[in-house]
Amino acid sequence: LPHRTRPPCDLAGGSCPAQRSLSEGEPVSIVASHRDNSGRERFASIRTAPLRDERGAIRGVVEAIRDITDRMEIERKLLQKDAQLSQTRRRLNEILANSRDIIFLADAEGRILSFNEGAERSLGYAADDVRGRPAASLAESPEAVDELLELTRREGHATGYELRLRHRDGEPVVCNLGLTAYGEPGSDAFEIIGIGRDITTRVRLQEEVFAQEQLVAIGKMAVGVAHEINNPLAVIDTIAGFVEETAQEERGSFAPATFESLERSVERLRHQVKRAKSFTHSLLGFARTSRGEVLEVDLAKLLDESLELLAPEIKQRAVEVRRRYAGDAPRPRTDRSLLQQVLVNLLTNAVDAMEERGDATRLLEVGVERAGEGGVALYVQDSG
Repeated sequence: LPHRTRPPCDLAGGSCPAQRSLSEGEPVSIVASHRDNSGRERFASIRTAPLRDERGAIRGVVEAIRDITDRMEIERKLLQKDAQLSQTRRRLNEILANSRDIIFLADAEGRILSFNEGAERSLGYAADDVRGRPAASLAESPEAVDELLELTRREGHATGYELRLRHRDGEPVVCNLGLTAYGEPGSDAFEIIGIGRDITTRVRLQEEVFAQEQLVAIGKMAVGVAHEINNPLAVIDTIAGFVEETAQEERGSFAPATFESLERSVERLRHQVKRAKSFTHSLLGFARTSRGEVLEVDLAKLLDESLELLAPEIKQRAVEVRRRYAGDAPRPRTDRSLLQQVLVNLLTNAVDAMEERGDATRLLEVGVERAGEGGVALYVQDSG
């Protein structure tokens, strides 16, 4: 090398390589760095070997110096890239492992190779439990996953919206599942990545909102039906009253037995009209949208109206109803409509529970009683 690029001996490991070959009688190989006249750091590979005569005595040293600055700079950059790649890989593995999404890796046949912690939390399986299993076995409908896998093999990616997987305990887990393939199809390196977002809670909330909307629609329809029933009921009640008055005026024209029969018939007719009106009144009260009014509520009357709403169902299922109302129970201040919704739900659950048990005796007991100082208790009790 030119003199200006040759590293001085004091930078070459603290001793001259040639001197070490002379003293040790062995070849020496080192890499030394120094800065040249321009200030650039340079690297050199220095190799020395002793020269011996025919008797083996050392007579000199051969020294070879090669400038490896470019190679060392390339190696340094490669090491930096490897370090950055390793750090990126560690971060990616941490993200995949700790993500709350369902992430798994499958081979070309759809068998699971890896399973992240998010998948373990969402589906209840440990990674070792599912490794080697077909990914389709985790779904309620394996055919749907098989179709996505086939589409992924063919086109490189596929997405299934609201795909229903199965939790280890049997509960459904609804998720959006996306599959992406990488590697050459048919090669050993071909694999499929699956990423799913658990949307079970969102779907459940949507279903609840839909059910509420249906209830609102039914309530509006019930109001219309109640009004339509009330109109003919009013006409029937008026005619019954007219018949009753006419019968009283023309009482002498009827035989006593005929008059009594007619009177009982009109009485039963007006009783049934009153009963029907009571039902439509309860229906209107239940369907009416609450405006958040806090008023005094007669709990016994509210229970009777709630039972009236369910009267057909109670009669059909042969349920005996017992009422225990304390006449001196205080009237609480509350939202009447909302409380009635609670009562109707409680009574419906009670009737359903008794039918599910299948007992011959079905007893439903409701009551209102004093509780403590100035308090009131309302209870619904059933034999289910």
